[in-house]
Amino acid sequence: MRRLVTTFRYAAHGVNMLARHAQFAEGSVSVEAGLTEMLDRVRSSRFKVFSTLVPWFEEFRLYTARRARW
Repeated sequence: MRRLVTTFRYAAHGVNMLARHAQFAEGSVSVEAGLTEMLDRVRSSRFKVFSTLVPWFEEFRLYTARRARW
């Protein structure tokens, strides 16, 4: 129910959402693989984030710090 409410809120603001969750070409939905791909893109300047998006950087640091402990 909660997911449905969120979906309607996004749709009300014009956000186009996928009918199903996103996945990699081989069909996996690995968070670790996604983080690795994002980190590679950030490091190679193929993924850029505005410096004013402080919450994004805070969360990204949490994931990369957790990854370093693995």
